[in-house]
Amino acid sequence: MNNDATHAMLEEVIISHHYQPGDIGAVVNLHGELYGFGKSFEAYVATTLGDFYQNMNPENERIWIASQHDKIIGSIALKNTEDWAQLRYFLIHSDYRGIGLGKELLRLFREFMLACGYEKSFRNYSGGSNSLKVR
Repeated sequence: MNNDATHAMLEEVIISHHYQPGDIGAVVNLHGELYGFGKSFEAYVATTLGDFYQNMNPENERIWIASQHDKIIGSIALKNTEDWAQLRYFLIHSDYRGIGLGKELLRLFREFMLACGYEKSFRNYSGGSNSLKVR
């Protein structure tokens, strides 16, 4: 665990949904660092994340970036996919797990999802996909 994360508290984490230079590369890097699936996976994340940023409609799509001391430590995104709220790019650096950051990112995702009028969400992962209907 790095020194910043040793005593990390959720209150010290900044979560923003406004693009900052370097966000795309840092999120791609974090995927590679955490998952280590190789260059094909990182290229896929870089391509899809770049496309997401280029085409994102801020009215019904968003990405949140979590950072501490200018280091990106997590992310989550809501992508409109055929009127479903698709959960994408959800990850937390392993040094920052257990402080409630994942719950907070999911809370922001759900809050925005409901505000946009989505009734259903899903996520894809290497084992398949999950979906749920929000009531």
